[in-house]
Amino acid sequence: MHGLHGSRWFLMFQMLLAILFFCIFLGVSWNSALSALAAGVICSAPNALFAHQFFQRNGAQQAQRIVSRFYKGEAVKIFVSAVLFAVVFAWHGLVPEVFFGVYLVLLLSHVFAPWFFGLSSNRTKVFFVKRNSDLHDIQF
Repeated sequence: MHGLHGSRWFLMFQMLLAILFFCIFLGVSWNSALSALAAGVICSAPNALFAHQFFQRNGAQQAQRIVSRFYKGEAVKIFVSAVLFAVVFAWHGLVPEVFFGVYLVLLLSHVFAPWFFGLSSNRTKVFFVKRNSDLHDIQF
């Protein structure tokens, strides 16, 4: 359940970013604002479907079933992304610079995913320190 809770917070963060960009570009033009909002929907909706597919059941399961759900979730995510891109590209009022700019920023928001999933920086630091100490043991 921890993963589902973190994914909900992360999806809300992405949608808040999309709404922020919508408000910013509303001052430029209506088409720019709608392009920013479309980018937010295209980035967030497939992620929401993936989270629903991956975290739909609770409890310990076999690794094969977990991997199977992961791949099914990714397949749904890619398909929905492709359909949404096709719908948005059919719209003639799209502002490509705004659309792709906001889409890339929202894709880069995954950098903050460990924060939403509760991964502490101490664990990350321990991992990297351990990996770097392994490098010091190598004789050249």
